[in-house]
Amino acid sequence: RLVYSVFGIRGEIRDWGVRKTGTSYGYIITNNFITRVLTLCKIPYGRKTNAEYRIPDWIMQGDREIKRAFLQASFDGEGCISHSKSRKRWEIRYNMYKVTESRENCILYLNQLKELLQLFGVYAQNQFRDGSYVRKDNKTIEGFKLRIDKQASINNFYIELGFRAIKKTKRLLQAIKR
Repeated sequence: RLVYSVFGIRGEIRDWGVRKTGTSYGYIITNNFITRVLTLCKIPYGRKTNAEYRIPDWIMQGDREIKRAFLQASFDGEGCISHSKSRKRWEIRYNMYKVTESRENCILYLNQLKELLQLFGVYAQNQFRDGSYVRKDNKTIEGFKLRIDKQASINNFYIELGFRAIKKTKRLLQAIKR
């Protein structure tokens, strides 16, 4: 809906199927104009596990609303919220996977996310390694995650950012009502 409201063009959601890390989907837009605009905005494209990128400067240096919109979209796509039975608390996680050669880029990106989150009173734990697997092309993929598990930060996430995804919003409401 967002792409259509801005550009007047509809994309296509493709189900990539079940992967090692869960079910994967892609939003495919076949339009040269939009591709050029997004590329100029430094939006990563192609296989994200292979690509090295940072949060674009125009977001890092942008106003509060730009940062908020970026974090909302990022956590809608790559974030999740669940109740950890072993830790007996709710947590919001942001998972990212990269080829081993791009591990440092992954950590840099997650540190940028932490910096943006702090502007909204949301404090994430340091990056935790989140397993690895070998892809069909014999490349090793390593996972890293940020974890937001302090109740005050989860509450601030709800107040300041939130999710657009309905299912995640319902779970977030459960987490703040505890």
